[in-house]
Amino acid sequence: MITIAHRGASAYFKENTLKAFKAAFDLGALFMETDLQRSKDGVLILYHDYRLPNGQYIKNLNYSALRKLQVPTLPELFETARNPSVKINLEIKNDANLYPNIENQLFSYLKKEPKGLLERLLISSFDFDTLIRVRRLNPSVKIGLLTRDFNLAQALEINAYSVNINVKRIKPSIIKICKRNNLKTFVYTVNDYKTALELKEMGVDGVFSDFPEIMSPAFLKIGLSI
Repeated sequence: MITIAHRGASAYFKENTLKAFKAAFDLGALFMETDLQRSKDGVLILYHDYRLPNGQYIKNLNYSALRKLQVPTLPELFETARNPSVKINLEIKNDANLYPNIENQLFSYLKKEPKGLLERLLISSFDFDTLIRVRRLNPSVKIGLLTRDFNLAQALEINAYSVNINVKRIKPSIIKICKRNNLKTFVYTVNDYKTALELKEMGVDGVFSDFPEIMSPAFLKIGLSI
């Protein structure tokens, strides 16, 4: 079972920052998850919530303002993740098409990136229409159906690679259905060793964790015991 660093090593550093990403790589992470949005002036940035703590919407702010808050850009993440063995899960935050054509912008950018980068990506979103547009733009990119409620028909419609589901919603029956349909099961967010082991025994393929080293024996040495 693989571990996907949830917004970087977010247990140790501010989530979705270059420090968190670098720390995750230093801890041995080979799979990273982050959130994709867009600034008012069209910069693809990495931030989870639609609004800052002060209530300002990300979409209404130019990148110069976001930069002061340590919000990184997508190119900065790719620069940090140069290792060709590293995979990246980009969650597109686009409920109700908040960022029109963000999917087109993403793929236009990826065309300029080194060959092989696209094959390292897993693109997910809670917005199903966003995933439909992603699939129409690229028939081969890996898509993760990000969901709170399992829906096999949706996964098959977009030819998903994985079903990314909440740890409170995962069940053995879902894992069996996914395996029968050649779908990976990735579970979020798992921050204790006992739960991670239980999921591994159930046959889950991967867990999102704020602790990139959660499945390492060293994890128990820092006080995070069973």
